[in-house]
Amino acid sequence: MLPPTARVPAVTFGPFEFDPGRRLLRREETEIPLPPRVLGVLELLLARAGDVVSRPEIIDAVWKEAFVTDTSLAEAVSFLRQALGDDPQSPTYIQTVHRRGYRFVAPVGEIPPPPRAVVETPVAPAPPETVKPSILNELLPWSAATLAVILAISALWYSQGVEPVTPQVVRLTLDAGRGLRFDARAPAIAISPSATKVAWSACGDAGCQLYIRAFDQLDARPIADTDGAAAPFFSPDERWLGFFASGKLKKVALAGGASRIIADASQPFGAAWLRDGRIVYAASVAGGLMRVSQEGGDPEPLTVPSPAGGEIRHVFPASVQDGDALLFTIVTSPLVGAPGRLVLLPYPGRGSWRTVAETADIGVPIGHEYIAFARGGDVHVVAFDRVRQAPSGPEQTVATGIVSPHIASSAAGAFVAVTAGPALPVDTALPRWSWSDQRAAKLPDSLEDLRDARLSPDGSRMAGVGLDPRPDIWSMDLERGTKTRLTYRGLTAAPVWSADGGEVFYAMRHGESYGIWARAASATGDDRRVFAASGHNVFPASVSRDATLAFVMTGGSTRSGIGLLRAGQSSPALVIDSRFDELAPALSPDGSLLAYQTDESGVWEIVLATLSDGRRSAVSSGGGVRPFWSADGSTLYFEQNDDLMAVSIAAGLQVVGGIKPFLDLNGARPAGIHPGGSVLLRRTAGPAASSAVVTLEWITELRAKLGPPTAASPR
Repeated sequence: MLPPTARVPAVTFGPFEFDPGRRLLRREETEIPLPPRVLGVLELLLARAGDVVSRPEIIDAVWKEAFVTDTSLAEAVSFLRQALGDDPQSPTYIQTVHRRGYRFVAPVGEIPPPPRAVVETPVAPAPPETVKPSILNELLPWSAATLAVILAISALWYSQGVEPVTPQVVRLTLDAGRGLRFDARAPAIAISPSATKVAWSACGDAGCQLYIRAFDQLDARPIADTDGAAAPFFSPDERWLGFFASGKLKKVALAGGASRIIADASQPFGAAWLRDGRIVYAASVAGGLMRVSQEGGDPEPLTVPSPAGGEIRHVFPASVQDGDALLFTIVTSPLVGAPGRLVLLPYPGRGSWRTVAETADIGVPIGHEYIAFARGGDVHVVAFDRVRQAPSGPEQTVATGIVSPHIASSAAGAFVAVTAGPALPVDTALPRWSWSDQRAAKLPDSLEDLRDARLSPDGSRMAGVGLDPRPDIWSMDLERGTKTRLTYRGLTAAPVWSADGGEVFYAMRHGESYGIWARAASATGDDRRVFAASGHNVFPASVSRDATLAFVMTGGSTRSGIGLLRAGQSSPALVIDSRFDELAPALSPDGSLLAYQTDESGVWEIVLATLSDGRRSAVSSGGGVRPFWSADGSTLYFEQNDDLMAVSIAAGLQVVGGIKPFLDLNGARPAGIHPGGSVLLRRTAGPAASSAVVTLEWITELRAKLGPPTAASPR
């Protein structure tokens, strides 16, 4: 007989028991699941309790041949501390020994193995008795009696009330990847319904791609065939990952393989994969939510923005109560970063939507009990009445320091948010406002932080939207630093100078949809309404020397178009109206050419059109947004990635010399060009979004902080 295999004894520390043979960690009979490598770290530290174990020793023993850094080890130790409820500043179990390694400091005791059974010498069996043909009649009464005893014990057990085990809240950090940052184009991160894996879009010098990490693994992996991908989202069965790329809504199997196209989708404004096999998504700068089968086909509109309510687009859909309702954001301002209104819509269209928060960037459900939403850099939570499908109680701030709109949740009650790191590196010698040519006149230090800023034609003043205390239009003198307030009512946006600099045109909403208004730049006289379009929002964009006004019109469809209002005319006319989004029309100074951006190719590109005969010609081929002209109309500028590009335009649509980089923007936004050739720049230093925090069982923490939601009346 072979000797029995030696078994490593189980050990105890505090309220915990660890069985190395079965690789199980328990706390008072409750199993605590841990990833394999985290278990390996625990096993090694317990085996050498009291000794300092160096980082290289742990990595060699646990990761073996795999190449990892100290970051992977630190994350494993952090995960283990979270599971044990250990404070790294005052450790009970795991102590960090500076520059040396880690030491297990709690007393560790062995659990003696159970006594081996005594083996007795077999006794020869007695002669068999005569077996009856069937024993069913004998077993049946005993079986019934045994079942009755089991049921009685079960009834007694449940009648006494078994106290449920409270799930443990676990937090872990997640990096976008070496040299990568989370994608800023759309919500960059998603967590699976079961809260077992997380996916994200990360960007670097080589572009953007999707990555995924399962929580039982410490390392992430890139997902093949997802170049340029944005806004990932999981299927309910977690077999697929949906995303936006190259003007399409796509999906890719997590088991591997090529991605598949589901529908056209120019802009990555988020999607939700529902259990009925359909995907609800947002893909237009001026439209509502669309719905399409997960297998593809013709999409259908699900919601349409109401211009009369100031609505511009609907974005960031999320499934609530396994698809019984949809949570999404109604954008009500064209200002970049302006919050919208968070609403809840019974699905599929079984009633009107209800407002969850008047101002919010994006919202997600937390289980069936709460709704979390981001506003600026804070996370707020409100209780949710699942019967009425409505918020219940006041909102409360529960977290700060996040980067909006990068939050996500799971049906299991987990939550993930991208956190604000240090400011992105910029040239600190440059102030918030600066000229591209440092020989230009020095700007005063008193310039305000205006949004949608536009430089006057003569380069002496700037118009923009001030947000304090409310969004109003201001004009500022760039030499003296003085400012003049032009508006005192309504919501305003999109200031544009007249060709002579005497007036400022702007969009204003005062109880209805956005219309175009104007006022003297000196603030003398009253404002005047230029025109409004019933059932549409209109936003001014540029004015030529012959007083022709180019504008953007939204509403009534899922797309935006471009119109012109010529001097002396009372009725405008749409000149660019297609099934695609067209924005940022820039009239040449003489009014003969119109440059604008369109997503007809699936990404934003710059197109040039002649107003006399409507001929069009593509200008950019690698992306382009926000075109504007030089003072003499000989050069067209536009933004491409982080560069300002320039192209010379001769008579008609003739491009001379090709497109050339004109200026490295370094994170700045052009506000216009001086007649002398210097560009006015608004430079911002945003947070470096390269790290996220995942909170498993966050719903448990919310219950403890906020209390359970108000009990709903029975159906």
